[in-house]
This record gives sequence, C-alpha cells and structure tokens, in this order.
Amino acid sequence: APPILDFLEALRNVAKSLAPIRGRKALILFGAGGVVAPTFSDEIDRTITALNQANVAVYSAGAGAGVGSARTSDASMGGRSSGRGAVVSGGTVVSGGTVSSSVLSLGSAIAEATGGTTMLSTNDMVPDLGKIAQEQDQYYLLGYTPSVESAEGSCHELKVKVDRNDLEVRARKGYCTEKPQDALTGRPMGSELEARASSGAATGISAKMQLPWFYATPNVARVNLAMDIDPAAMKFQREKTKLHGELNLAGTASLPDGSIVARVSDTVKLNFNTQQEADAFLGAPYHYENQFDLSPGKYIFRMAFNEGGPAFGKLEAPLTIAEWDGQMLTASGLVLSHDAHPAADLASALDPSLLEGQRSLVSKNLEIVPTGTPLFHAGEPAFYYFEAYEPLLKQTKPDTALPLFGVRTRILDRASAAQRYDSGIKTAGSYMRPGNPVVPIVSPLPIDNLPAGKYQLEVSVMRQSGAPVVRTVDFDLQ
Repeated sequence: APPILDFLEALRNVAKSLAPIRGRKALILFGAGGVVAPTFSDEIDRTITALNQANVAVYSAGAGAGVGSARTSDASMGGRSSGRGAVVSGGTVVSGGTVSSSVLSLGSAIAEATGGTTMLSTNDMVPDLGKIAQEQDQYYLLGYTPSVESAEGSCHELKVKVDRNDLEVRARKGYCTEKPQDALTGRPMGSELEARASSGAATGISAKMQLPWFYATPNVARVNLAMDIDPAAMKFQREKTKLHGELNLAGTASLPDGSIVARVSDTVKLNFNTQQEADAFLGAPYHYENQFDLSPGKYIFRMAFNEGGPAFGKLEAPLTIAEWDGQMLTASGLVLSHDAHPAADLASALDPSLLEGQRSLVSKNLEIVPTGTPLFHAGEPAFYYFEAYEPLLKQTKPDTALPLFGVRTRILDRASAAQRYDSGIKTAGSYMRPGNPVVPIVSPLPIDNLPAGKYQLEVSVMRQSGAPVVRTVDFDLQ
C-alpha cells in the first residue's frame, strides 16, 4: 500500500485505541506534512470520521505542518462528531469543502477538521505544547440533537458562531449519528427473537456461548457475551455489486420468576465483494461479542438470533454474579480463550474507571479474546483470564510495598471431582499496579498433560487470612 494509506490506517488505529478513554483527547502529529492527491479523499474522510467519533483533536506540528494558519473564526462542533475530509493540492482544497483554503498539508487538514490546530515550524515548541495542554482544560462541550430523526450513520454539517469579534472558535465540522446500543429493542424483530428464545421451536443455526463477567464498580458487573456461531445456514442477497446479509441478535437476562431485568440486541451487517469471500465466511465459525451491565444475582440468560429469514438459533445458560461491596478482596468470572495476542490498545493500562464503552481484556500487554466454545485440543493454544479486585491497592504508591495476595489454580475431573492439576498458591505481585485495585491476570491453561475428557477450571484468590474467593468454569478437551 502507498505510504499515505499506511499513515491513515495508523491514525485510525490510534483513534480506535483512544476511543474508550473518557473525555477529549489530544494527538500531536510531528512532521505530518505534504501534498496528497484526490485519489485518497475517501480514506482521509474515513480517518477524520474515526478521529472525531473517538473525540480526538489532532494538532499538526513540525516541518511541513502548514504555511498558512489552519485556524478559522467560523467553526462547528458536536458531541459525537465527524468532519468531512480535505485533499490539498497546490495550496487549494480540491475535495471536502469544510477545510480552509489556507491549509497546505494533510496534517493541517486533519487538524482543522478535528478541532485541533496547526503549529508553525519552529525551534521552540514548548509554548505551543503548553497551549495544547491548556486547551485540554479550557473548552466547551456542546450537545446537539437533530431536529428530525436521522438514519443510522447519517452526517450533519454544523456551524457554531459567537457574537464577539475578539474570539477564536475552533472545533469539529459535523455530527454523525451512531448505531443504538440495543439495535432491536422496541422493534418487531427484537420482540420476535425474544419470544423464540423462550419457545420450544426447533432451530436451524447452531452456536456456543460463554458469559464471563467483571466488576465495573462495586455491585455492578459487566457481562462479556461471547458467541461462536455456525453461519452455514445463512443466506446472502445480491445488492448492487455486493453480497449482503444480516445477523440479528436479541438476548434477555431474567430472574427466576421470569421478569426481564436486562436486554442486549444487535444487528451485524455483512457485505462481501465476491461469492468466494462469502463462501469463506460460511466455512468457519463467526465470533461475536457484546457487553452489558447487570447487578449481582442469579439469572437465566437467553439469546436468539437469525439471518433475516426463517432459520434461527437460540441459546440458554444460567448466570450467577456474586455480590461485592468494594471493601474485600474478590475476583471476576473466568474467561477461556484460544487467542492471546499483543495488545495494540493504548487504553489498556488505564484504570477502568477512566474508560467508557466496551473494553478489551488485557494483562501484561496481552489481549485476550473470549471464546464462545469451551473446547480445546491438545497442542493448540489455550488460555484463561480473570480479574482480581484488591481495594488495599488504592492507597499504594510506586515507592511503597504492595499488599500481596495469593492465587491457586486447580483442574478437576467434572465426573469424579478428582484433582488433575494443582498450581499451589502463588503471589500475584507481578500483575499489580500501584494505586489500581484491578489486577488482570492471564495464564496458559495447563492442559498439556491431561487426557481427553470433561474438566472444571477452579481459580482461588486469598489473603493471608480469611476464606478464599473461588471461581469455576467448565471446559472440554479432545
């Protein structure tokens, strides 16, 4: 790919990593100058949209950052916004008319469209960097609601004006609607799928599901729904030049008396350029994840899903979330995984209280992908992940001793309860971070010396005194 495409893709990846962090973020591009051709207009538009939706303001600095000022006295902003891109050629904007004609570089174009600014080339950047830091604490947040209902993903160009001439106004250039968190709630399709989830009707789409959970705050848990769906029964329709399909999902968490206390729903749109691409998709399980919040308690979780036609699938599983008042050592549910890879998420090392939206499961720079299918084969990668919560860590500082606790891992035969593996008690000090009570722990699942069978993973966390906190999850080995 041309270097400009690699650069734009890297910017989008940075935006994705920063998106979960609450509030406005600043990104400084050094030496991001140069003239670009109209060929890349769509890619620049995508990049600006990704940065704006992640609430990232770009500041362009260094050689080639811009000859003229990228500032304007007539700008616009929105809550979750997206700006139109600009392609600059010979000092003239040739695509995306929201960027000033004084902008002479790609960095400047992106900066102006995201509510940042351009710093002229200088040997002393300290004052400009100080201004950027100051702006992080001195800005206004304007909310915007379209006057009429907007289609999902539609964009609106906005302007904000002030009635004083001695002010400089900079901001993003537009607003784009987002997909609702529960796409099917209140729609006939959602009600139909919920009814099917509780019915005894035969299904045509098979799937597996796991429901590990983590504490978001004391006595509020975030459930990580992980599913592996067999897409073989899905159908695709030709729409213009692409093959299109949709996967609708609707799930409910119910109390023992049948009352529904939480819902999660979604529509996944699938598009393929060729039949070969569609066939490759149909030949492997489709992995789906979602997250929703739930209070401690005992529930039945039911999920139904279809591909827009008569074929549908459903799953049901018990879900028990332990109470926690935030004062004692405790642990999350257990995650099983076939995939642990280096984390590219810039927010992975932050305290979860600083984050919003779905968050990744990361420990020691390894990101864990929860599996929906708790089945492992000898010789294949196998991992488990959980979070311990030690309130005593809140008061610790980098130069003070950490309050250590122990972790013990066992594997039991599900039929006989016989112990097949015991790690003994090990301290979790290497996973701790001073001041952060959340301790994410990842480890290989010790199955190398086990015969095929049905097992239970048991993890206990314990202080020097007091009863251990025990969590379990079942898995199969072939």
